Amino acid sequence: MKRSLILTLAVACLVLSTAAPASAGGWAMAKLLSPRGPVVAGQEVAVDIQILQHGIPGHFVTNGGPLTIKATNRTTGRAIESTATSIGDGMTYRALMTFNEPGEYKWTTTLEPFPMPSALPGLIVLAPGEASTPTLQPSRQGETVTIGISDSGFTLPVAAIHAGATIEWVNNGSFAHEVMADNLAFADVPILQPGERYRTTIATAGTYTIFCPPHSGMIGTLHVTADASS
Repeated sequence: MKRSLILTLAVACLVLSTAAPASAGGWAMAKLLSPRGPVVAGQEVAVDIQILQHGIPGHFVTNGGPLTIKATNRTTGRAIESTATSIGDGMTYRALMTFNEPGEYKWTTTLEPFPMPSALPGLIVLAPGEASTPTLQPSRQGETVTIGISDSGFTLPVAAIHAGATIEWVNNGSFAHEVMADNLAFADVPILQPGERYRTTIATAGTYTIFCPPHSGMIGTLHVTADASS
């Protein structure tokens, strides 16, 4: 009887641990489904987001609180906010948003009751009639700096990075990570699964405090100097 009870409990735990939808708990990270490219100012666009529990693909947070999306124009500093609601599949949140101002936007999501925001890829908003797609930021040709992300922190370069250089972020850890800074000049790094890479540039010299939102101990300082070629 005792052995049978233990076996029953073990099976129940296995079923619960492998179930894809998950209730709120632990920490959550946002995955942007759409839009995946530039949008046009003044036009309403559907923003679809999935929230991954512990950043694990296929493990969705399905009964968290309201999902708030905040987008800030990196040039003007003006921000817009919208609340996303769960749509039919129960795993995707959707908000209808209108970006009235062209430019590059830095945006994040916050899902109650999780205290920390989650980063989304940078978004370009084109002026009506604008045909070409501007680059997210100018890059310093030929200069690339690799920054490793582990489960305990960042492998930062000893020397300062030149403004405009390409930064390649590499997740060398065993868990999903993001990189953010409370500075509009810093292009956030969205959710990276183990082994994934992501490229950004920082056009403005300065000292940036970077962190991984769901992992409070992952904090680093990034030094960026003026482009020596300018």
